[in-house]
Amino acid sequence: MTYCNPVLWEHQKVSVARAKDLNEFGFLFDPGAGKTLAAITTLRWKYADAKRLLPTLVLSPAITLENWKEEWSKFSKIPEDQVVVLTGPVKRRLLTLKAAVEKYRGAVIAITNYEGITQHKTNQANMDILRYILQEWQPMCLVVDESHRCATVKSSRTKSVIKIADNAIYRYILTGTFVTNSPEDIWAQFRILDLGASFGKNYWGFLGQYFYDANAGNPHRPYKDWKLQKGSMDKLRDIVARKTMRIKKEDCIDLPELVTKTVYVDLTPEQLKHYNEMKAEMLTFINDAACIASMALTKTLRLMQIVSGFMKLEDGTVVHIPNNREHALEELLMDMPKEKVIVWAVFHENYIQIKRVCDKLGIQYREGHGLVSEKDKYKEIEEFRKDPEVRVLIGNPAAVGIGVNIKEAGTSIDFSYNFSFAQQEQKYARNFRGGSVDHHTKVTRIQLQSKGTIEDIIIKALDYKLITSEEILTLVKEQL
Repeated sequence: MTYCNPVLWEHQKVSVARAKDLNEFGFLFDPGAGKTLAAITTLRWKYADAKRLLPTLVLSPAITLENWKEEWSKFSKIPEDQVVVLTGPVKRRLLTLKAAVEKYRGAVIAITNYEGITQHKTNQANMDILRYILQEWQPMCLVVDESHRCATVKSSRTKSVIKIADNAIYRYILTGTFVTNSPEDIWAQFRILDLGASFGKNYWGFLGQYFYDANAGNPHRPYKDWKLQKGSMDKLRDIVARKTMRIKKEDCIDLPELVTKTVYVDLTPEQLKHYNEMKAEMLTFINDAACIASMALTKTLRLMQIVSGFMKLEDGTVVHIPNNREHALEELLMDMPKEKVIVWAVFHENYIQIKRVCDKLGIQYREGHGLVSEKDKYKEIEEFRKDPEVRVLIGNPAAVGIGVNIKEAGTSIDFSYNFSFAQQEQKYARNFRGGSVDHHTKVTRIQLQSKGTIEDIIIKALDYKLITSEEILTLVKEQL
């Protein structure tokens, strides 16, 4: 196989130079900083050294599978059918994989999502494909994209990926949010990366070495609250840096100007009435000594829903409330007659509201959220990108906030919010990334915000990068 060097940014060259001589490496690049190309280039070095394509498994969120195949096509001369995307029912995935493995005697690149290989004792098909991967195909290279999805130690997903990693020779993790909730996230990802060489194979031993239980000896708080020991953060950083490279997007890419604007939206009298009633109920709840942070945050959803223009009754009935948010969106879209715009929303009812505005203005739109199948979602995104008549993409950050390139959109609008800093960071990287400057001299982010409401707290929490339920609840108690 002839090695063909793609055009790399300087930081990608440095990361590949480090990774190509190691059996494991972590590309901890901000979204949009080019970690996929860096990983592909590293793998091609490995293939060139071996003088053959090594069996390779790429695990990635479902929305990014086709993107991975496109990247392989763009940056290598590997035959198209030697790079297989495994989707659909697990039985069909297994048949597709077997056919490719038999045709190329194992020398294939298989790309699939985590759910397709996660072991479930009650799901024989999942057990069959995992067994086939481990015992018969035996991939030599493993790529774990968005590896923070494997940070939960006890999850079946993490356990399955560890099994595959233990049998691979070369292992790579890719993520822009290496630590999502706590430095505890490090252990599982490094267990996959270097099989426990850095932090051991025992999670509890890792905690005991670098953390302490802040609730130890407190009978009123029987659950464990792990906090870093003094000096542990520096030790962890030093160890992680030996086998990874951390890159911040703004430090390495020629990016367009970024403009952030807030459009303040007043609540209507009816919204304000419902909001104050719900707020009083919330305050009563969070002042209860038995209040659990995660449950309190669930209750804040009701306030967030009212602010965005609807409410859900006790019997599950959804009622749309007269609101100014749809009017604000309408005015913004009217002022951008030719602009491609991503409108981010987190609730199902918001999609209806946004579509209502687009229909009123005669604007064509496409959808990328949990109510759209993975196959259709990818198609909708491609149509938004390539069809000049399609101006709006209605996106949910959990559904299309990872691994999707939407550089054609010069503007994004936040219609509603959640408390996930990781999702916020990912969604903003969809159109503010390497190559964006080829489409726009500036990228604009617009936040719709109702002052004096729960949205003040959400935005402050995101600005402060608060992550845990306890941290967020503290802010809620101070501000609500």
